[in-house]
Amino acid sequence: TPPSPAPSAPSPPAPQETQIEPGVRLKLTILESPDYQGPPQIQITQFPFLIGRSQTHLVLADKQVSRQHLRLEYRQGRVHIVDLESKNKTFIDDTPVPPFKPVPIEGPCTLRLGHRTRLRIEPQDE
Repeated sequence: TPPSPAPSAPSPPAPQETQIEPGVRLKLTILESPDYQGPPQIQITQFPFLIGRSQTHLVLADKQVSRQHLRLEYRQGRVHIVDLESKNKTFIDDTPVPPFKPVPIEGPCTLRLGHRTRLRIEPQDE
């Protein structure tokens, strides 16, 4: 019998339409990001929400941030962080996020993208 094919790496989930989640709001604060010129705080009410260097909802100029670095998702009543197999990784409060594995956030937290970009995410009450 021929050998079984080796399991392949998981492919990224297909892009989803952005939709408003009633009663769900996040405050995202850019704590540190080289050459960032936009507003220091953003209210997020639509998910999924992409963060990266291009073709994302939040565009960052930091060269250590991947083009599509991470995605915020709302599923099963909670917000999740999904690293999109970024070259320099995503960290939640200094804990690395595994690629394509949604990690729920439990409350306010600091995200680090690469070595220099830091974002604060805080759930907001309606």
